[in-house]
Amino acid sequence: MDRAGGRIRDSHHNAGHDRGQSVPGAPPGEEYPVPEAGGVTGQNPAVYEGEYAYWPWARVVDAAIGWITANAPHEATIVDYMCGTGYLLHELRAARPDLRCSGCDLDPAFIAYGRDHYPDVALTTGTALEYEPSGPADVIVCTGGLHHLPRGSRARFLAKCGDELAPAGAVLVGEEVITEYDDTASRRSAVLQLYSAILSYVIGAGAPPQVLSSAVTAMGKEIIEDGTSKDSLAGLIHLLEGSLAIETFDCTWPDRSCQFGDYLAVCRRRGDGLPAQGVR
Repeated sequence: MDRAGGRIRDSHHNAGHDRGQSVPGAPPGEEYPVPEAGGVTGQNPAVYEGEYAYWPWARVVDAAIGWITANAPHEATIVDYMCGTGYLLHELRAARPDLRCSGCDLDPAFIAYGRDHYPDVALTTGTALEYEPSGPADVIVCTGGLHHLPRGSRARFLAKCGDELAPAGAVLVGEEVITEYDDTASRRSAVLQLYSAILSYVIGAGAPPQVLSSAVTAMGKEIIEDGTSKDSLAGLIHLLEGSLAIETFDCTWPDRSCQFGDYLAVCRRRGDGLPAQGVR
């Protein structure tokens, strides 16, 4: 999905206009809902959703929606871990009304926003490691959530996802990665490299001040590892392969040669006997 079109950009340009306020610097007619109280993250859920229209990350979310829409069985059960506002699940339901969608997120403000805006999906406040789906899931999705877990908990979370899958089910993991690093200083330089590219993209997309500010804040938190700590590409692959079998692993931005950027992995439970298509 490019920033000029596609499912995510169009949907967010129409969201919240019935009770919105103008955003300084936004294109004519573009609005966000009145800010709601921040929860655990302190981030405005409406600004969080608005980022999808301007960040390259939207391509990962769009790719996950497209894969699930095309591949999920009829009346499949979909579970979204660290689901934010539930936007991805809502888009899935719009494309496939037969899907049974549920999600959890630690931030009560995000869940409250999602329940208000997306009554077609079941959203729960809770942690990814403690949430228990009502039954086996045909698809588990986690986009942009893994790097918010403590490093020591990530393998346990992925193993939990594998245990919760129905036979032949899939786990979709979307993550931003940084280039390889050796120490704290080189890691911070790798983060700066990633976010320099993100900020260039966001500025080029004409993002309003709230979205620009959010991007800068995210960069600062990542540099000092305040609630977020991204892996390198090799580190992410190693982590996934420790608990799951990678079927496909695709770069959505900027391109595979960069060694940083956004990736979507489609994984299966080990032992399902499905052929792996590899990393590309």
